[in-house]
Amino acid sequence: GAAALVGVVSLYTQKLRRQKAHLEKIVAERTQQLRDASLTDPLTGLLNRAKLEQVIAEAEKSAFPRRRRYDDESAAVVVMVDVDDFKKINDGFGHPRGDEVLKEISRILKSRLRYNDMLFRIGGDEFAVLLRHVDTLDGVRTIVERVLHAVAQPILIEGREAAQVTASVGVALAPEQGREFDRLFQLADLAMYEAKLKGKNRYAFAQGADVSPATPPAVRAT
Repeated sequence: GAAALVGVVSLYTQKLRRQKAHLEKIVAERTQQLRDASLTDPLTGLLNRAKLEQVIAEAEKSAFPRRRRYDDESAAVVVMVDVDDFKKINDGFGHPRGDEVLKEISRILKSRLRYNDMLFRIGGDEFAVLLRHVDTLDGVRTIVERVLHAVAQPILIEGREAAQVTASVGVALAPEQGREFDRLFQLADLAMYEAKLKGKNRYAFAQGADVSPATPPAVRAT
Protein backbone atom coordinates (compact mmCIF):
# COMPACT_ATOMS: atom_id res chain seq x y z
CA GLY A 1 0.00 0.00 0.00
CA ALA A 2 2.38 2.70 1.15
CA ALA A 3 4.97 1.86 -1.49
CA ALA A 4 2.34 1.93 -4.22
CA LEU A 5 1.09 5.30 -3.00
CA VAL A 6 4.62 6.70 -3.04
CA GLY A 7 5.01 5.43 -6.60
CA VAL A 8 1.77 7.10 -7.72
CA VAL A 9 2.77 10.40 -6.08
CA SER A 10 6.20 10.20 -7.74
CA LEU A 11 4.69 9.61 -11.20
CA TYR A 12 2.21 12.47 -10.69
CA THR A 13 5.01 14.79 -9.57
CA GLN A 14 7.05 13.95 -12.66
CA LYS A 15 4.03 14.59 -14.86
CA LEU A 16 3.49 17.98 -13.23
CA ARG A 17 7.15 18.88 -13.77
CA ARG A 18 6.94 17.95 -17.47
CA GLN A 19 3.77 20.01 -17.86
CA LYS A 20 5.39 22.95 -16.10
CA ALA A 21 8.47 22.74 -18.32
CA HIS A 22 6.24 22.56 -21.41
CA LEU A 23 4.22 25.59 -20.31
CA GLU A 24 7.37 27.55 -19.51
CA LYS A 25 8.68 26.78 -22.99
CA ILE A 26 5.42 27.94 -24.58
CA VAL A 27 5.46 31.14 -22.53
CA ALA A 28 9.09 31.83 -23.44
CA GLU A 29 8.42 31.25 -27.15
CA ARG A 30 5.33 33.47 -27.06
CA THR A 31 7.20 36.17 -25.19
CA GLN A 32 9.95 36.10 -27.82
CA GLN A 33 7.35 36.27 -30.61
CA LEU A 34 5.75 39.32 -29.00
CA ARG A 35 9.16 40.92 -28.52
CA ASP A 36 10.07 40.28 -32.16
CA ALA A 37 6.71 41.63 -33.32
CA SER A 38 7.22 44.84 -31.35
CA LEU A 39 10.49 45.41 -33.23
CA THR A 40 9.16 44.59 -36.70
CA ASP A 41 7.20 46.70 -39.16
CA PRO A 42 3.89 44.86 -39.76
CA LEU A 43 3.54 46.00 -43.39
CA THR A 44 6.99 45.20 -44.76
CA GLY A 45 8.44 42.79 -42.22
CA LEU A 46 11.51 45.02 -41.87
CA LEU A 47 12.97 46.14 -38.57
CA ASN A 48 11.13 49.19 -37.23
CA ARG A 49 11.99 52.47 -35.49
CA ALA A 50 11.85 50.82 -32.04
CA LYS A 51 14.51 48.33 -33.15
CA LEU A 52 16.60 51.15 -34.59
CA GLU A 53 16.47 52.95 -31.25
CA GLN A 54 17.49 49.71 -29.54
CA VAL A 55 20.43 49.32 -31.92
CA ILE A 56 21.48 52.91 -31.29
CA ALA A 57 21.32 52.42 -27.52
CA GLU A 58 23.39 49.23 -27.71
CA ALA A 59 25.92 50.83 -30.06
CA GLU A 60 26.50 53.71 -27.68
CA LYS A 61 27.88 51.21 -25.17
CA SER A 62 30.73 50.20 -27.45
CA ALA A 63 33.13 52.58 -29.16
CA PHE A 64 33.90 52.41 -32.86
CA PRO A 65 37.28 50.96 -33.81
CA ARG A 66 40.02 53.53 -33.31
CA ARG A 67 41.98 52.30 -36.30
CA ARG A 68 40.99 51.63 -39.85
CA ARG A 69 42.63 49.24 -42.27
CA TYR A 70 42.66 51.78 -45.10
CA ASP A 71 42.85 55.56 -45.18
CA ASP A 72 39.37 55.82 -46.74
CA GLU A 73 37.68 53.02 -44.79
CA SER A 74 34.67 53.77 -42.59
CA ALA A 75 33.88 51.69 -39.51
CA ALA A 76 30.17 52.21 -40.14
CA VAL A 77 27.97 54.10 -42.56
CA VAL A 78 24.51 55.46 -41.77
CA VAL A 79 22.15 55.88 -44.72
CA MET A 80 18.72 57.52 -44.82
CA VAL A 81 16.43 56.72 -47.75
CA ASP A 82 13.23 58.64 -48.49
CA VAL A 83 10.91 57.85 -51.41
CA ASP A 84 10.37 60.99 -53.48
CA ASP A 85 6.82 62.35 -53.75
CA PHE A 86 5.23 59.21 -52.34
CA LYS A 87 2.06 61.13 -51.55
CA LYS A 88 1.38 61.19 -55.29
CA ILE A 89 1.36 57.38 -55.29
CA ASN A 90 -1.25 57.23 -52.53
CA ASP A 91 -3.32 59.97 -54.14
CA GLY A 92 -3.12 58.45 -57.61
CA PHE A 93 -3.44 54.76 -56.85
CA GLY A 94 -5.00 54.68 -53.39
CA HIS A 95 -3.49 53.64 -50.06
CA PRO A 96 -3.85 49.86 -50.58
CA ARG A 97 -1.81 50.06 -53.79
CA GLY A 98 0.58 52.47 -52.06
CA ASP A 99 1.16 49.84 -49.38
CA GLU A 100 1.97 47.29 -52.07
CA VAL A 101 4.48 49.70 -53.59
CA LEU A 102 6.12 50.19 -50.17
CA LYS A 103 6.37 46.42 -49.71
CA GLU A 104 8.03 46.10 -53.11
CA ILE A 105 10.43 48.96 -52.37
CA SER A 106 11.34 47.23 -49.11
CA ARG A 107 12.06 44.02 -50.99
CA ILE A 108 14.18 45.91 -53.52
CA LEU A 109 16.20 47.67 -50.84
CA LYS A 110 16.83 44.45 -48.96
CA SER A 111 17.94 42.67 -52.13
CA ARG A 112 20.55 45.36 -52.87
CA LEU A 113 22.17 45.29 -49.44
CA ARG A 114 24.70 42.86 -48.01
CA TYR A 115 23.71 40.13 -45.59
CA ASN A 116 25.23 41.92 -42.57
CA ASP A 117 23.66 45.33 -43.32
CA MET A 118 20.63 46.38 -41.26
CA LEU A 119 17.53 47.84 -42.94
CA PHE A 120 14.77 49.63 -41.01
CA ARG A 121 11.45 51.18 -42.00
CA ILE A 122 11.21 54.18 -39.71
CA GLY A 123 8.28 56.07 -41.24
CA GLY A 124 5.65 55.93 -43.92
CA ASP A 125 8.06 56.20 -46.86
CA GLU A 126 11.35 56.54 -45.01
CA PHE A 127 13.99 53.90 -44.42
CA ALA A 128 17.29 53.77 -42.56
CA VAL A 129 20.26 51.56 -43.33
CA LEU A 130 23.27 50.72 -41.20
CA LEU A 131 26.25 49.53 -43.24
CA ARG A 132 29.05 47.84 -41.34
CA HIS A 133 32.69 47.36 -42.36
CA VAL A 134 32.64 49.08 -45.73
CA ASP A 135 36.17 48.74 -47.07
CA THR A 136 36.29 51.97 -49.11
CA LEU A 137 34.25 55.08 -49.85
CA ASP A 138 33.91 53.77 -53.38
CA GLY A 139 32.22 50.77 -51.77
CA VAL A 140 29.76 53.13 -50.07
CA ARG A 141 29.03 54.85 -53.36
CA THR A 142 28.53 51.53 -55.11
CA ILE A 143 25.94 50.36 -52.59
CA VAL A 144 24.05 53.67 -52.56
CA GLU A 145 24.03 54.01 -56.35
CA ARG A 146 22.84 50.42 -56.66
CA VAL A 147 19.94 51.22 -54.33
CA LEU A 148 19.00 54.38 -56.24
CA HIS A 149 19.09 52.61 -59.59
CA ALA A 150 16.98 49.70 -58.35
CA VAL A 151 14.32 51.90 -56.74
CA ALA A 152 14.03 53.97 -59.92
CA GLN A 153 12.99 50.96 -62.02
CA PRO A 154 9.24 50.54 -62.77
CA ILE A 155 7.63 48.74 -59.85
CA LEU A 156 5.37 45.87 -60.84
CA ILE A 157 2.47 44.83 -58.68
CA GLU A 158 0.47 41.77 -59.71
CA GLY A 159 2.37 41.59 -62.97
CA ARG A 160 1.69 45.11 -64.17
CA GLU A 161 3.38 48.46 -63.71
CA ALA A 162 2.06 50.17 -60.62
CA ALA A 163 4.37 53.11 -60.14
CA GLN A 164 7.57 54.82 -61.16
CA VAL A 165 9.36 56.17 -58.11
CA THR A 166 12.73 57.57 -57.14
CA ALA A 167 14.46 58.11 -53.81
CA SER A 168 16.68 60.66 -52.12
CA VAL A 169 19.49 59.39 -49.92
CA GLY A 170 21.67 60.91 -47.21
CA VAL A 171 24.93 59.38 -45.99
CA ALA A 172 26.96 59.91 -42.80
CA LEU A 173 30.27 58.23 -41.99
CA ALA A 174 31.65 56.90 -38.72
CA PRO A 175 33.99 57.56 -37.05
CA GLU A 176 34.85 60.51 -39.33
CA GLN A 177 31.69 62.43 -38.44
CA GLY A 178 31.22 61.16 -34.93
CA ARG A 179 30.89 58.06 -32.80
CA GLU A 180 27.32 58.55 -31.63
CA PHE A 181 24.79 56.79 -33.81
CA ASP A 182 21.99 59.15 -32.87
CA ARG A 183 24.00 62.10 -34.18
CA LEU A 184 25.03 60.19 -37.29
CA PHE A 185 21.41 59.44 -38.19
CA GLN A 186 20.60 63.13 -37.76
CA LEU A 187 23.45 64.07 -40.11
CA ALA A 188 22.34 61.49 -42.66
CA ASP A 189 18.79 62.81 -42.43
CA LEU A 190 19.96 66.36 -43.13
CA ALA A 191 22.01 65.12 -46.08
CA MET A 192 18.94 63.33 -47.43
CA TYR A 193 16.98 66.59 -47.40
CA GLU A 194 19.90 68.25 -49.18
CA ALA A 195 19.59 65.63 -51.92
CA LYS A 196 15.87 66.40 -52.22
CA LEU A 197 16.49 70.13 -52.46
CA LYS A 198 19.03 69.58 -55.22
CA GLY A 199 16.70 67.64 -57.48
CA LYS A 200 15.83 64.31 -55.84
CA ASN A 201 16.80 60.88 -57.24
CA ARG A 202 20.34 61.35 -55.91
CA TYR A 203 22.40 61.08 -52.76
CA ALA A 204 24.42 63.47 -50.64
CA PHE A 205 27.10 62.98 -48.02
CA ALA A 206 26.66 64.80 -44.72
CA GLN A 207 28.49 68.10 -44.39
CA GLY A 208 32.12 67.69 -43.42
CA ALA A 209 32.60 64.26 -45.00
CA ASP A 210 35.78 63.92 -47.05
CA VAL A 211 34.29 62.18 -50.07
CA SER A 212 36.65 63.19 -52.85
CA PRO A 213 36.85 62.29 -55.66
CA ALA A 214 33.33 63.44 -56.51
CA THR A 215 30.80 61.00 -57.86
CA PRO A 216 28.70 61.71 -60.97
CA PRO A 217 26.25 64.60 -60.41
CA ALA A 218 23.37 62.47 -61.67
CA VAL A 219 23.39 60.56 -58.42
CA ARG A 220 25.16 62.80 -55.93
CA ALA A 221 24.16 66.19 -54.65
CA THR A 222 26.83 68.78 -55.30
